[in-house]
Amino acid sequence: MARTLEGAEVTVEVSRQEIIEALRGRDEHELADRAEAQLPEEVDTDDDAGLLHDLGINPADLIAGIGGGFG
Repeated sequence: MARTLEGAEVTVEVSRQEIIEALRGRDEHELADRAEAQLPEEVDTDDDAGLLHDLGINPADLIAGIGGGFG
């Protein structure tokens, strides 16, 4: 998802592995397996928003910071 930073658009990318680890940390192993199979190595929150939604992941939560989890 593009964000504006001092007039410039920034695309946010998150590694698939970070998403999988966060899901497993929430005991969502089936969803983590689906994410591993369906998401590209680097997930672009704008370009891959449809895939994320299909997995029940809100792209805005990834933008907010995956380090603390999401959703």
